[in-house]
Amino acid sequence: MGGTSPDEVAADALWDVIFVRLSALQEYGWHAGLEELIWASDAVNGSLAELHWPGLQEELSGLRNGWIQLIITHARAHDGFFPKPDVEEEESGEQP
Repeated sequence: MGGTSPDEVAADALWDVIFVRLSALQEYGWHAGLEELIWASDAVNGSLAELHWPGLQEELSGLRNGWIQLIITHARAHDGFFPKPDVEEEESGEQP
């Protein structure tokens, strides 16, 4: 019986987690209106496309603190992590 080796499963799981985290960051950027986060996957250059973990890890390390600061600064400026809906939208029941 063949099968996938534990090392291959671990590597696949690592990439699943990376893609989910980047997707979540980009989704947050879309909802919060933060253009830099919407395109977060573009900021990590070729290491993501090549599935090159050491290179990607280095790139993410350089971006992480800036992204965190961007989110915190935005949340403080808007009294929350997501923009408040307009009063008209609230009254009409429209979703942003």
